[in-house]
Amino acid sequence: MTRKEFLDILESSLRGQLPPSEVEANLRYYREYIAGEVAKGRPEQEVLRDLGDPRLIARSILNAAGNRGFEDAGGESRRPEGRARGGRQNGRNSHILSWKWILILLAVLLLALLLVTRVMFVILRLFLTPAFWVLIALAFGAGYFFRRR
Repeated sequence: MTRKEFLDILESSLRGQLPPSEVEANLRYYREYIAGEVAKGRPEQEVLRDLGDPRLIARSILNAAGNRGFEDAGGESRRPEGRARGGRQNGRNSHILSWKWILILLAVLLLALLLVTRVMFVILRLFLTPAFWVLIALAFGAGYFFRRR
């Protein structure tokens, strides 16, 4: 692939998806980058191979542009593909709790319930031991004994 082919593919992938000024800025960047690397003595084919597929570069640029809308030459508002108004992408609302968060919440609640029941079991087991009742009897007995005197 030549420099011209690389830049043509990049331009065709970005046209209509970004404002013309941003398309030109990106083309200028890659044009200057390639020229700078070639001026350093690297072969053009090696530079282009290291850059990779211009379609993937264009996709990265478009993903970085995000949900920004822009107006085309006719004054009509345009958005990058895959996004619609209202923050919806591919039919899903990004602000709604996902099923993963619901599962995490349920797991936390279950662990809290298990912890509370475990503490209650330990307390109940303590009350059921004979030594506990002997101590209680001694405490009440001693209190009764000292009150009478």
